[in-house]
Order: sequence, then structure tokens, then C-alpha cells
Amino acid sequence: MVVLIIKNIEREGPGKIEDMLKRRRAEYEIICPDNDSILPRPNEYSAAIVMGGPNSANDKTNKIIQEIEFARNCVKFGVPYLGICLGMQILCIAHGAKITKNIVPEIGFSDENKEQYNIMLNRNGEEDLLFSKLPQRIPIFQLHYETAIMLGEIKLLASSTQCEAQVIKVGDLAYGFQGHIEITQEVLNRLAEEDLDLKRIKKEELFESYNRMRKEYELCGERIIGNFLNIAGV
Repeated sequence: MVVLIIKNIEREGPGKIEDMLKRRRAEYEIICPDNDSILPRPNEYSAAIVMGGPNSANDKTNKIIQEIEFARNCVKFGVPYLGICLGMQILCIAHGAKITKNIVPEIGFSDENKEQYNIMLNRNGEEDLLFSKLPQRIPIFQLHYETAIMLGEIKLLASSTQCEAQVIKVGDLAYGFQGHIEITQEVLNRLAEEDLDLKRIKKEELFESYNRMRKEYELCGERIIGNFLNIAGV
């Protein structure tokens, strides 16, 4: 079966995720729905990956309403799901969470004090197969203003100093990352040129942060993506 990738905006492509799928010679399909699109049924796919975008999971557009129902059905039918940024918040809304403003925006690879963004696994995260052979502290790229206040069946796997809900899990096979593990230089170049929040950061500073943590960031990202694909049987 095929892995479905849902892009919420062209510039936030699957990056390292697509690289890993190609490396495994896995079949995949990329769609970028709009308000007039009808999403396919998730049980037609071996796994679903929903990327980030500038929308809010609180939006009442047809597009977001469909993606929330899609995420709900992924869990219902046991389809492995990986949500990145907006994709995570959609999964959260689908399972009883509230989405609200984070205490501060998190933009780029480091905060206003040039401290690198990291997520820290809790015991649930350390014991989950998604983080097999990974350290307790993992570097991350951030691009969000909002966060999830978790309720109900959602399990927390990792947090950061400025955002508690960094990695979550619903059921056995659905995961969400508030930050980005998939960024490549190609994706970052496009984001730096098109994303309004990143354009406020000097490009040389953004790439200096990226290059400083690139080796560790990409290694951890590849392992997480690989572990998810292993869990999905891809």
C-alpha cells in the first residue's frame, strides 16, 4: 500500500520524510488539499503523514474540518499517523484537546537568547518505539504560535521549556510533533524566502544555527522518521 502525505502549504514539504521513503523504495502520494478538495479515506493507505502550515487547527474551513475527521479516522481504523506542527494540532483537536496560544512563539532553531530548541523525552517517550536508539534530549526546528492543551486519551511523550505539548501519541499508532524533524537545506531555503516569521530572522543567522546543529538534528530526524516507518511496516 501507499503512504499518503498531506501538505498544508507548498513550502512546507516533506523534506527528510520523502528522502527516507525514496531510500526505502516505498510508494507514496503527496496531495495539497484546498477548501474544495475531498480527502481520501485513510484506510486506503499504509500510513498517513500530515505536514505543517499557516492555518490554525481551530479554523472552521472545510479543509481543516476534513483533516480533523481524517485524523480521527486514522486512529479509528488503526492507520499509522504522523502529524507535524499543524498536523499534530489537528490530531489533538480530533481527540479532545484544545488549541491555544503558546506562552511565546517558537521560530527557527533557537530562541531569542540564541539557545537551541530541544525537546526532552519523558518516561512515556523513552519507552516508545518511536524514540528507539535516540537520546533523551533531541534538537528540533520550531515554527508555531499555538499549542495544545491536552485532554482525554492523548499521551504526552516529550516537552520543552517553553511548550509542554511537544510530542504526543493517540492510541497505538498515531503520533504528533509540534516541532519539525523533516527539515532539509532545500526546504529551509524555501521557508527562509517565503515564510513571514522566518523572514524576520536574518538569513545568515538562521543558517548559522542550522549548520551548528545540523549533524545532530538530521541524525535524530532520520532515526525518528525511520522508527515511524518501521512501526507502520513501510
